[in-house]
Amino acid sequence: MRRFLALIGLLAAGMTCAGCRSKGVGDTGPFPIAKSTGFPCTLTDARGQVITLKAAPQRIVSLIPSETEVLYALGAGDRIVAVTTADDYPPEVKKKPTIGNVLTSDAEQILARKPDLVVAIGSLNQKPIAALEALHIPVLVVDPKNLIDTYVSIRLLGQAVGAEAKANQIITEMQERLAAVQTTVAHAQHRPRVLMVYGTDPIYTTGPDSFIDDLITRAGGKNVVDKPIATNILSPEEVVLRQPDVILCSKNLTAKVRSMPGWAQSVPAVRNSRLYTDEPEDGTLVRPSPRLVRGVEALARYLHPELKWEPLPQEGAKP
Repeated sequence: MRRFLALIGLLAAGMTCAGCRSKGVGDTGPFPIAKSTGFPCTLTDARGQVITLKAAPQRIVSLIPSETEVLYALGAGDRIVAVTTADDYPPEVKKKPTIGNVLTSDAEQILARKPDLVVAIGSLNQKPIAALEALHIPVLVVDPKNLIDTYVSIRLLGQAVGAEAKANQIITEMQERLAAVQTTVAHAQHRPRVLMVYGTDPIYTTGPDSFIDDLITRAGGKNVVDKPIATNILSPEEVVLRQPDVILCSKNLTAKVRSMPGWAQSVPAVRNSRLYTDEPEDGTLVRPSPRLVRGVEALARYLHPELKWEPLPQEGAKP
């Protein structure tokens, strides 16, 4: 259940981007550096809402796991006083008090933590956002739908907690590592056709202009869902017609994918046992946090074993 609720939040951040254009490959170059603002600090969040923080927040409630990760990466983990039941990284976050799951975060429980900043995602947290703002609690809303949005969120949180320099460092390191991936995959002779599967009953996927589509492209793959699908749902027959070379799915879905009627013979990814699970780096491909770089690095190596790769950086050395 924890993994399911975490996935719901991540899907909202990475898949509901109808009408948005994903920035695509090539955006690993210079990103505007956040200048030190100090406090009081006036910020504009993903809604276009302006909030003012009189001082660096010391009691933060995070309603979305990806931004909890960002706060820890910024060195503000000790200032988090509550998270959701879906938060699982870094491991020490599991010791934090919880205020409900991603979908049902309770405003009263949040208020009981006496926060001076709440970090939320607009697509899921409308009720607590409205309740908290009515009580004049600062709420910073993020909405990362692609890599550039992820940079924006990291920079915004860095400004909010007074860690602009660290935010700039994280973004620069992410850019450098992603640029190295794209330099290597540029030598690939082909781009494997990739299907993301979030569920098999029904077959829930994601199309272009989405977070995962952006990352598949950067890793040297081609999303087989190349046109928007209103429901993000495919039939088993449509999967056969799209002929994915690789299927991305969670580890607990692999058996179901392998047993889908006819796929063992008709779907190249199943026939050739090319099912990629985001393990053991759980969540690195579906969570818009600094760890997504490692997810892209690992996926690129899986899609292109024929290319010459440098060893992956040790976990913890960089995002």
